[in-house]
Amino acid sequence: MRLVLVSAFGLPAVTLQVVNVFDQLLNRLSDSSPKILFKGRPMRLAFSKQARTDFTGGNPRVNMGCLNRGFCVFTRGRDFDAVARSNAVFYPTIGKLVPATVRPGDIAAGQYDDPLQDVTYAVFRVGTKATKLDPTFNYGA
Repeated sequence: MRLVLVSAFGLPAVTLQVVNVFDQLLNRLSDSSPKILFKGRPMRLAFSKQARTDFTGGNPRVNMGCLNRGFCVFTRGRDFDAVARSNAVFYPTIGKLVPATVRPGDIAAGQYDDPLQDVTYAVFRVGTKATKLDPTFNYGA
């Protein structure tokens, strides 16, 4: 492996120390076996009104999920009702969902009953950008 790296990058630009670092890094990556933290059912989401219409054919009896710009919360199905009932608000400063009825002072002091403390969730900030797609691309494959 070291000889391959040395010949690929050339000498004297690459020292043996650099080769050793690459070697250790590649060994760690190839030996790693990452574990899935949580996984849900596959979801089909539309990223625009046009995409939703194209997928559903305009049929009002087909409900398509849509991912809009901004923040979105992913939670386990069994935790969905707890998040919805609490009317949760996301505070990026502390990285938590907090019930809408809790005052900021109580959050800072940690003096509130947190119905979401045992809820598993992830908050993502979603952005989209217009692009020109290839009309011949098969999106269904």
